[in-house]
Amino acid sequence: MKYQFIRSEVLLGSRAIKKLNESRVLVAGLGGIGSWCAEALVRSGVGSIVLADGDVVEESNINRQLFALHTTLGQAKSQVAHDRFLQINPDVQIIAKPVFISRETVDALLEETSPDFVIDAIDSVSPKSHLIRSSYEKNIPLISCLGAALKRDPSHFKLTSLFKTHTCPLARALRTCLRKQGIRSGIDCIFSDEMPYYSGLEISGYDGKKFLGSYMPVVATAGLLAADYCIKKLISLENSLQI
Repeated sequence: MKYQFIRSEVLLGSRAIKKLNESRVLVAGLGGIGSWCAEALVRSGVGSIVLADGDVVEESNINRQLFALHTTLGQAKSQVAHDRFLQINPDVQIIAKPVFISRETVDALLEETSPDFVIDAIDSVSPKSHLIRSSYEKNIPLISCLGAALKRDPSHFKLTSLFKTHTCPLARALRTCLRKQGIRSGIDCIFSDEMPYYSGLEISGYDGKKFLGSYMPVVATAGLLAADYCIKKLISLENSLQI
């Protein structure tokens, strides 16, 4: 008998663990939120994970992203996650897709991988809207993770409908974008109602792009909440958070 998931089985039951093992989840975006979310899914027994991210690990990621180490700098995030997850569970099926979500890539990605659930952990509006639109049209359950940058208090995260959110600039822009596509309901999200914090300190990278402040306990909390929502939806257990 394998004891890897025995403590989860004690809480959730053997049927739940079997269901998770038979499920496939797509995690789009392996940054601060997505990296913690994906690892929680693997450690909870999800049997197949699709990892979609076309980015590589950068030094500025180390303060918050699970896969970001000095030894992984410059490597594709999807491949680094792939290798790490097989060390956690050698039986998990990892489908690494080093691609950015876009209008051109999203439909093919969903059709090729056929996920049971989609987690949107992307940090920009356009690809988020394309992923949500395609999942919505294909009737694939989804949770969208909204702005975690410029936030300092992880206790402000809530589960609600995207169309009931407030305060969050990313949520506002995403609502507007989706309404233009005819989507006005049916999108659950994790969002923070904390006002963005601006320290007044601006630091730019080599490319002139300014770094947004980010804090590991905040982004990790958002990722773990998204994983919890996904797991409980897959096993049809009433979620601990209420819409």
